Amino acid sequence: KLKILLGVVLVCFCLVGRWGEAAAKFPEVNKQSFFAQDNANVLTAETRGLINKIGKELQTKTKAQIVAVTIDSLQGENLEEYSNQFFRKLELGDKATNNGLLFLIAVKDHKLRIEVGYGLEGAVTDGFAGSVRDKYIVPAFKKNDFNKGIQNGYIALAQKVAASYKVELESLKSIPKVEKKEPTPEESADADDDLLISFGIIAAVVIISIIVVIKKMRQPAGHGKKHHGKSDNNYDDNDSFWDSGDSGGGGSSGGGGASGDW
Repeated sequence: KLKILLGVVLVCFCLVGRWGEAAAKFPEVNKQSFFAQDNANVLTAETRGLINKIGKELQTKTKAQIVAVTIDSLQGENLEEYSNQFFRKLELGDKATNNGLLFLIAVKDHKLRIEVGYGLEGAVTDGFAGSVRDKYIVPAFKKNDFNKGIQNGYIALAQKVAASYKVELESLKSIPKVEKKEPTPEESADADDDLLISFGIIAAVVIISIIVVIKKMRQPAGHGKKHHGKSDNNYDDNDSFWDSGDSGGGGSSGGGGASGDW
């Protein structure tokens, strides 16, 4: 019995030690670019600034937090376990509702994870997270275009969360819609009907765009908000405007979301 007890104690020490090692591998929280923490250095300042702008507005209007984090490697750790622990470490989302989401990219491992907090599982289902991964993220990553994949994936997730709270994000109105994946042969079976619908959508977008342009042309010079000499359409995460603060005190995630590789 004594040998068994000593064995159990030894195993416990090993497990605790391994957990400590895994936790120690988490990057430091970047409070100056909280919503776009680019530890792998694959994003431009413009991409980081745009994500921070969207993330900050989403948090202000809904208390939800979507954080994109790039790392070089998982260092042999399990993707799902690492993401879940990191999600808890960041304490994403509001403390009361746990409406946080972690978008993790391990660049050298070619792995990604969308980890969804309990409070957002009704909006960002496993199926939706998987579709965002397949349509917007993986195709761009396969071309080594991390800016496009991360930006478009983040926008798709932010749009979904904002819609679930019935709010509009002003930060999304000045940028193009995320690109759609090319349809498969099965999806093109009703091409004629889809084409008519597409023409209708395009016509509506063109009309809205013309109205927006005319409205902007009628605005007096200097009407747009400036940040240290930059217009609203320029994003730089070195600007103090993007200082995002800290977590919302949440951090509960049950493993919902989607994993993937490329």
